[in-house]
Amino acid sequence: MGTQRVVSDNDPHLALFTSSIGSRPKVRKSEFDMEMTSLLVWSIVFAFIATIIANAKGLSLGKWAVIGFILGPIGVIWSLVTPKNEATLAKRQVDAGELKACPFCAEHIKIEAAICKHCGKEQPPIDPSLLEKWVCTHCKAICKGSQTSCWVCNKPRSTA
Repeated sequence: MGTQRVVSDNDPHLALFTSSIGSRPKVRKSEFDMEMTSLLVWSIVFAFIATIIANAKGLSLGKWAVIGFILGPIGVIWSLVTPKNEATLAKRQVDAGELKACPFCAEHIKIEAAICKHCGKEQPPIDPSLLEKWVCTHCKAICKGSQTSCWVCNKPRSTA
């Protein structure tokens, strides 16, 4: 008669048998940790890229960081195809002293413009001191002359 064989967990025949019947191979914890770390790093990279694109388009940074983190490359593509927020971009340029509002039609034009490109009216002369840079007395940051407050500390421009 046949002899019975004792099967142990280390038996290579048992490992071959269990893998052939569809049991899931065991994943070591270190491999799992590496996969999760890689996923986290890529999610942060995509969040950063989506945030940079959103900033250039005048969009909400926090919202696009979350979208980029969760959706990854799809979030980056979404941020690329989303239209610019022209109002936010114009406000940034006005705050930076690059644009001003025309006093006649209220459209944004370059600060040095002599004639409005929208309504065609001649602009009143600007004070040359507005084109010169100034130093904030609070934080020593260099600001554009047309700015009424410091871009670093938001303190108002001192008149003294």
